Amino acid sequence: MPLLVRVDPEKHMNRWYHVAVQPGLFDPYVVACAWGNRNTGYQRARQIPVATPEKGHFLAEKIIHRKLRRGYKLEETHIHVTNRLVETETLSSVEDF
Repeated sequence: MPLLVRVDPEKHMNRWYHVAVQPGLFDPYVVACAWGNRNTGYQRARQIPVATPEKGHFLAEKIIHRKLRRGYKLEETHIHVTNRLVETETLSSVEDF
């Protein structure tokens, strides 16, 4: 799922938001949402239980559209996780993935 970002230097705002549909531990599937500030260590997460992947994708799209209306922009990224360090690189095209 895409990474959404909202940057407004005048308001000192540099936020990110991520949504994904994945199998749950106690529920069949969950819509996992994570968000935070790129300039600080602030971050939060929540999981919304859903019965099927289709319902999860519907809810994820609904959340994404709400964030886009509020000023977030889509940012295609590829995330590397190594030794608990998360590095993000912006992709220039689909072929880079």
